[in-house]
Amino acid sequence: MKPKPRLLIILNRLSIGGPAVNTLALAASLSDSFEILLVAGNPLPHEVAATHWLQHYTGFQVRIIPDFTRHVLLGKDIKAYREIKSIIRDFQPQVVHTHGSKPGILGRWAAYRMKVPLIIHTFHGHVFSNYFSPHISRFIVWLEQRMAGITHLIIAINQKIHHELINQYKIASAEKIWLAPLGLDLAYYQQYLKEHSQVSFREEFELQLNEIAVAAVGRLVPVKNHRLFLRTAIELIKKNTASCLYRFFLVGDGPERKWLIDFLEKKGIAYTLPGKKNPNASIHFLLWRTDIPVIMSGIDILLHTSLNEGTPVSIMEALAAGKPVIATPVGGIPQLLKDSEGGVAAKDEASLTEAVQSLAKNPAIRSEMGAKGAIFVKNHLSLHAQSLALKNKIEAFLKE
Repeated sequence: MKPKPRLLIILNRLSIGGPAVNTLALAASLSDSFEILLVAGNPLPHEVAATHWLQHYTGFQVRIIPDFTRHVLLGKDIKAYREIKSIIRDFQPQVVHTHGSKPGILGRWAAYRMKVPLIIHTFHGHVFSNYFSPHISRFIVWLEQRMAGITHLIIAINQKIHHELINQYKIASAEKIWLAPLGLDLAYYQQYLKEHSQVSFREEFELQLNEIAVAAVGRLVPVKNHRLFLRTAIELIKKNTASCLYRFFLVGDGPERKWLIDFLEKKGIAYTLPGKKNPNASIHFLLWRTDIPVIMSGIDILLHTSLNEGTPVSIMEALAAGKPVIATPVGGIPQLLKDSEGGVAAKDEASLTEAVQSLAKNPAIRSEMGAKGAIFVKNHLSLHAQSLALKNKIEAFLKE
């Protein structure tokens, strides 16, 4: 029997989040066709390891590199680079596929130096804006342009990133950059709900029929702009009526949590944290949760307020659960909401507030949007389609 080609996947860190869950699901889906080793760093201090996904997604090996960190730390980066080279030397992959900025630099350079036949890099988003100073951003663009020269295939997960990489930042030619949308493992979400349906999200928080549950899912970091989420929430809470009460949920954690809590305390707004109930609270910090399918099934609206995005998996999850999305028009979000007809893009506090209020008062429209979003994800954003397209692309390259 002919041995399967060896695929080395390099991921920034193995923590709860969109890129990690998609990469793990993709690795499992590709494991019938490739012998796979996935390499990643540890989660950041405020993050939670994605161990529950590793129990579900199997068929590949996993190796953690402790020196592989998100931040630029020269000493650790050199050690991580050397370890990646050593892994490539031992594993002898025909393909190295990197995900994220740090893996894209260290992993691709190591693969190039070790003469790996096929080097692939996926842009789940980019850090060319809203992350660093203009000077640093220009350097990152220059560096990515250089790295593109040693990369055989660059993957953009949505049309916006595809356009920006080619036309705005000129990372590489159109021939080298492939548009390949993310896919969602719908079977996992359906099975999870079957196995965890004893206590629903609405029961857990004693949500009444006249209460509209609005959630944000993601790391509490500045680029996710939860400050805008809270400002919008406060405006909507002021508009509470007996027939329409708002409850807001922040799922995730991070260094921004302290600022957000201080902001609410200064405003005199009641909130809760896990283990600390407050019957008067309309805002709830849930921190990290692994039961995202349960949460999505219980909310009414997903409100996403990021400054910079690729294609947020949380939005795909909300659409798949039949829930409408209101989001800032960044990254691939406007195109996704337009194509799916599952939500509304709104750029500022006033328009976000108006959009949430409109949907809150119109359950029929919420239901219609949710149904359209769910159908779109099922028909166009499946994990099977994503993995099959990548498998065929890799096999075509290796035959050349």
